[in-house]
Amino acid sequence: MQSIIKTSLTVVCCMALAGVSFAQAPPVPFADFEVDTNGWWTEEHAIGMIWSEESAGPGSFGSISTLVDPNEPDDDSPESKVAGNLPEGINMADYEYVSFYYKCDSEAYTGSTMFVMPMVGGGASGAGASHSGTMVGDGEWHYEEYHVSEFSNWWGEWSWDATDTLVIGIWETNDRGECEMWYDHVMLFNTPGDGVLLAQEGAPQVSQTVPAAGVQLSKLSEVTVSFNQVVEGVATDGSDLLVNGKAATSVTTANNRVFVFSGFEEPSGDSATIELLAGAIKSVNGDVFAGLSYTIGLYEANSYNAPFASTAPTFDGVIEAGEYSGEVINSWKDSLGNQTPENEADWNAEWTATHDADFVYVAFHASDNVRETAADAWAQDNVEFFIDGPNLKDGTGNQFRANWDGTAWVSSANENWEFIVGDTGDAWVVEARFAKAALEIPADGSIGFNIQPSDNDDGTRGTYHFWEDSPNNNNPWNDASSWGNMVLAAPTSDVSSWNLY
Repeated sequence: MQSIIKTSLTVVCCMALAGVSFAQAPPVPFADFEVDTNGWWTEEHAIGMIWSEESAGPGSFGSISTLVDPNEPDDDSPESKVAGNLPEGINMADYEYVSFYYKCDSEAYTGSTMFVMPMVGGGASGAGASHSGTMVGDGEWHYEEYHVSEFSNWWGEWSWDATDTLVIGIWETNDRGECEMWYDHVMLFNTPGDGVLLAQEGAPQVSQTVPAAGVQLSKLSEVTVSFNQVVEGVATDGSDLLVNGKAATSVTTANNRVFVFSGFEEPSGDSATIELLAGAIKSVNGDVFAGLSYTIGLYEANSYNAPFASTAPTFDGVIEAGEYSGEVINSWKDSLGNQTPENEADWNAEWTATHDADFVYVAFHASDNVRETAADAWAQDNVEFFIDGPNLKDGTGNQFRANWDGTAWVSSANENWEFIVGDTGDAWVVEARFAKAALEIPADGSIGFNIQPSDNDDGTRGTYHFWEDSPNNNNPWNDASSWGNMVLAAPTSDVSSWNLY
């Protein structure tokens, strides 16, 4: 598993710094920019394509994304690519360079080959040349810049000035993990600033919404709408967006492409209809937005009441009667993996929690007669804690893993938590405490929370469980919107006791 903390955008330039200055180059639209799905272009492993300002490169013209999942590798075609037909009137002979930004969120793709192909006619019946380079999979933006002299004829009667199609993608990803690929800011130029930037055209289209249509949420406090181009006419009070017929009262945007609407009445029931009104919103050329309407599901998330501890638990890896006054939980929303515990001695887990002025405390106990390490750190016997202090339910949060052998992994700074592992012979125990101030946890009230234990009996993770999951997620480790709620009680003198085992 990977960190799910949002990080600031970092641009890593592999060529001259002048290559990133595109302000003087106006965007010129692609006639067709898409993941192709016919004949030679078949993309068995590319799933969807979106434009997203949030993940865009420095040009603020949005990004094209393909989700690559090579579960059935095909040695005869690229694992991921996007293809664009050049606009009428654009002649490659006028330009010497092709450049773009890319990023890949997975180290599994380090060493794969990035390629760009200028083509004539497209497909196997056309002709083309190629340029390849080594791709870096580190979740950061990287700049690529190719000169006409660096392209090698691949097949057919190809010439630079006859090119009418550009293809960008990756080769040689067989037997690698899933990767979300982003391509941004494709440009043709001679010297930076005198070229053309390729972008979308026509009436504004919504390229992405957060939340997306059909998802299941337990809380909806804002809606983010991304357009495929700069738009005008969005009402400054946010009233263009309706949730169950009730208008938003606030909207923010940094670029007139991505708009965040909030201030609407939080919906109740089992669904919510989100509408973005047509008519007023237009492209800079006056093309009118046709409107948008879609539905999401709503559900009630698991909630855990954590009492206030007048005396903090003793932090020693031993769970004594009376240390924790909260309910003991031993039920799990998901049971994932390919094994089922044979009996309680094989694996049975439970947890409880409390808090004081400085920390949230969670105690975990697992009956487990076989404990293993694994090549993948997350696959060994362990327990993971997930905390979203502000309880934003927006996909971000903090992830902490304590392994049965006392080792750990965290997605945030180590000083934000402490843990200790204890061993009773037939079981192992984790006591963990999380710093309220560092993790934006309030003195009392609701925070986002989840817990995920894993069991390994033979060197591979046989089963893992989540306390909470949305109806349509089925693996919420990287999505805080699917976590449950932990309600931190205000201080009280009424203390009960419990025994974990």
